Amino acid sequence: MVSPSHLPHGFRLGPWQIEPPTGAITGPDGETRHLEPKVMEVLVTLAETPGTLVTRDRLLESVWRDQPGADQLLTHAVSELRRALDDRRDRPAYIETVPKRGYRLVGEVRPLDVGAAVEPPAPAVPAAPARRYGPALAASAALVVAAVIATVWLARGGNDGAENVGPPVTRFDDGGPSVAVLPFTNLSGDPDNDYFSDGLSEEIRNLLAQVPHLKVIGGTSSFSFRDVSQGPQAFGRALGVGTILEGSVRQSADRVRITARLIDVSDGSDIWSESYDRTMTDVLALQDDIAAAIIDALRIRIGAYPARGRPTQNADAYALFLKARLALHVSDAQTATAALRQAVTLDPNFAEAYELLAHTYWTDYLPEGSPIGQLVQDSAAKALTLDPDLDFARALYLEGDPGNPVADILEAYGRAARRQPNNPEILRTLSWKLAVAGYLSEALAVIERFVQLEPLSSIAHRRRYAVLTALGRDEEAQAAVAAAERLDPDWSKWVIGEIHLIHRRDATAIAYFEADVGGDGGDTAWIRDLVTATRESGQAALDERIAAVLAVTPEADVAATRFKLNCLYLLFGYLDRYFEIILDGEGGPPPKLEYYVAWGVRYRQWGFTAHPRYPEVARLMGFTDVWERRGPPDYCEAESGEWVCR
Repeated sequence: MVSPSHLPHGFRLGPWQIEPPTGAITGPDGETRHLEPKVMEVLVTLAETPGTLVTRDRLLESVWRDQPGADQLLTHAVSELRRALDDRRDRPAYIETVPKRGYRLVGEVRPLDVGAAVEPPAPAVPAAPARRYGPALAASAALVVAAVIATVWLARGGNDGAENVGPPVTRFDDGGPSVAVLPFTNLSGDPDNDYFSDGLSEEIRNLLAQVPHLKVIGGTSSFSFRDVSQGPQAFGRALGVGTILEGSVRQSADRVRITARLIDVSDGSDIWSESYDRTMTDVLALQDDIAAAIIDALRIRIGAYPARGRPTQNADAYALFLKARLALHVSDAQTATAALRQAVTLDPNFAEAYELLAHTYWTDYLPEGSPIGQLVQDSAAKALTLDPDLDFARALYLEGDPGNPVADILEAYGRAARRQPNNPEILRTLSWKLAVAGYLSEALAVIERFVQLEPLSSIAHRRRYAVLTALGRDEEAQAAVAAAERLDPDWSKWVIGEIHLIHRRDATAIAYFEADVGGDGGDTAWIRDLVTATRESGQAALDERIAAVLAVTPEADVAATRFKLNCLYLLFGYLDRYFEIILDGEGGPPPKLEYYVAWGVRYRQWGFTAHPRYPEVARLMGFTDVWERRGPPDYCEAESGEWVCR
């Protein structure tokens, strides 16, 4: 995207500073928000001729260039702009709607001063397929890393970055500098201290993630390169970043020696390096020093350096907090929960530990009947009592009570994402909430950033697959699920089986289902019988076989198994029965109602959202209130006071 010719360095819109190359808009209070590229393009197009009507046709042609569904995307883009600018349609301060014609920018537009100029973006680094690695796969992982590097190098024309000039950073597609923080090496000789060196690098990564315009790769992807014998340049190219931070930690009694260096991926040279000798009690302040040095080395202008502060004075509680965060990188919620419970016992005033505990409770898959909502609320409430500025905790607190309006929950996650645009966990949750509520285009924009931050996270690609499938973009969805399969083959088996089943490729679906169930040592004989009998005899056969399987399923596995099997009604096309499960159960809606709706939206091309009972589900979930407040979803519109969905 190119800025208007008469506004080469960005512009001001009233009190807002707009920086098109980075997607950033900064308000009068100094808070910076980020617009997705297409939304920024709409704003730039309007700013080219302020005060003049810009027709919808011109915006569609200029921004989307005949892309299918562009008309609806434009409507959502304008809504997104109004939300970002705190504008209102009924009393516009910046964007005026001219009914059935287009839009007019009514605010004052002034070019930025040269001193406030932003750097022009360089070409994007293409994404490349990669694999998740662990210590046992180090040798094969090195080969995969080499293949990824070759893919990126060829996609860039084989130049190996030789054309890059200026600051020693490669650019992401949104124009900002980028860094990946690798896990620091533990030189203490005791593997039990790995959590400390890993946790230190994770803390520095989280500090850097607070810097506007700096793209920081998420911990799941960065930590995938542990014990892989390739140089930092290889990792940087595989992750698509311009710089790599690596380091080492040596502990001896109460002393810690930390060495860190920032490496230019283009040529392997050190941009900055330093060694520190500190006591254990000084480590938190040291993290702030390292982050500030990196910001300076990357030539990022910033008003105030991010500071970690001292979240706790208890060293043991802090160690457990680090251990919990690292456990979450490998989806070990059980270890994380146990560590966090110990941490808050040692320090009952450790607000961030309570916030992370609330998040861990929410993401853990607990058996039916578990008081998950109360656990989430109690932990989040304690975190907010200790620190009212914890936005993620506020969203989790609202989430914990099913009586809270979904619109409020969505707004809370959106606010948390604006404050922490580099926090993958917040983006992950926000994208899920948007997609389930029907805002598929918005969800996809959030997921694309999630994937950029966590290119080696299977979950990121799974979420991308789900939304692309719901949008009917099947070819891209297949690529996304293939990426998820490469990163986590075990997860993908059942979902790939679902894809084949819904397309009536039963033999292949059965093979994937059997691989999934058999991989856990379970009996697979029932799978072929279930699929074959259902195709031959219909819903009654499926009813009978689901009941039979659940009758012999261990109690601990009943919740997950029931959900998987009930989703087969959706995949076989028995939508009436699927809606009966959601709406007409004797005990009320199923415990995993949100998941049932999410799967229905994922496969909406086969009729879920067009079903006559979907509006009932939307009301039950609180979606209709959301639609009234923030505008219609991608596939519904209001007609004569009723929502009509397709």
